[in-house]
Amino acid sequence: MSNRSQSITAILTKAVLDHRLVPGCKLGERELSEIFGTSRIVIRQALIRLADDGLATIERNRGAFVAKPGMQEAIELYDALTLVEQGVAAQLSERLGPAGWNELRQHVERQRQAVEAGNDALADLLGQEYHTLFVRLSRNKVMQDIHAQLIRRTTLLRSLIPADFE
Repeated sequence: MSNRSQSITAILTKAVLDHRLVPGCKLGERELSEIFGTSRIVIRQALIRLADDGLATIERNRGAFVAKPGMQEAIELYDALTLVEQGVAAQLSERLGPAGWNELRQHVERQRQAVEAGNDALADLLGQEYHTLFVRLSRNKVMQDIHAQLIRRTTLLRSLIPADFE
């Protein structure tokens, strides 16, 4: 993927997560290529990445649209995340040394402090990062890649339902 395509993907991702592009909104290649001043091929690459991340759907002969995740997709995504993280937990329970456990404890403490301070945005971010840290400590690159893809796919779901720490 080109740098330009990556940049456009990041811009479109932010627009989706900020709800400036709402679920079901058409993402026309021609319109986007005019807006960004680039070729439709570059736009198509960005749309494919959005689809890979679960933020868009591409329908044959219709085009690309901002994804409209349903309850079944949410259940399946979180089931998959649970299975991945349970597998990592089983490995870590046998392999993780004191330094790894300490890193996890410190992370949890930072999130607790954010909750107590009423900083829900930071607490939510730290909660998300905890799962990534947890999987990273497994030192299993394949598992990290799978987990990262699942996390990207849950991003739209999470943006539609804000976290509540009360």
